[in-house]
Amino acid sequence: MTVDEVEKLLDTYQVPVPQQREYLEMAERAAERGWWQAYGSALTDATQTQIALEEDATTITNFEPVVVPGLLQTAAYARAVISTVGLDVTPRQVEAKVAARMARQAILTKPDPPQLITILDEGVLHREVGGRAVMARQLRQLIEAATTQPNVTVQVIPFTAGAHAAVEGSFAIIEFGMEPGAVLLEAKTADLFLEEPDEIAAYQDTASRLQRSALGADDTVALIDQVLREMT
Repeated sequence: MTVDEVEKLLDTYQVPVPQQREYLEMAERAAERGWWQAYGSALTDATQTQIALEEDATTITNFEPVVVPGLLQTAAYARAVISTVGLDVTPRQVEAKVAARMARQAILTKPDPPQLITILDEGVLHREVGGRAVMARQLRQLIEAATTQPNVTVQVIPFTAGAHAAVEGSFAIIEFGMEPGAVLLEAKTADLFLEEPDEIAAYQDTASRLQRSALGADDTVALIDQVLREMT
């Protein structure tokens, strides 16, 4: 339903003007969202659901033990990841996925952006995805995001921390202020969304424990810079 159609219905049912404004704003936001549908079959249903959730999120907490999360990837790094893990992905599909991943990142610079908390295992910094030049640019991107975007926090769990609370693998917690959130667990052939309060609480506790094991924001930037200098 278009915004014009919503407006006509509101007039037909004589909805008071203050409420009309509220409903029309909701309709406009709904019309703006859904941009990812233009990428069609290049994105799985789970990925489209993830993007839709991110659009309304107030906080996104990512833990990644292997690669930089999509919201902070450069295009070249994303292309290397997608090309490597994709199952029978054509070059055209790869480029569509890369474009969608770059478009996702717009939420971090919109007027009321979510807080992004990214927790990385140190191994992510040393794994040369796409080659040395691509990886160096990706590390610079991490430093730039961590130091110039106030809504972005990057923390690294150093090798010296030993085993940590998420040895099972990556996860993303998507929260909506006081509203119920969701946890995304990604796998090779299917993704899983957890929505039960006790499940979400378990991952929130895990994220808190990971942050306590990780370096602080300043020390994290210093470590990334050190790895970058050693690389180049």
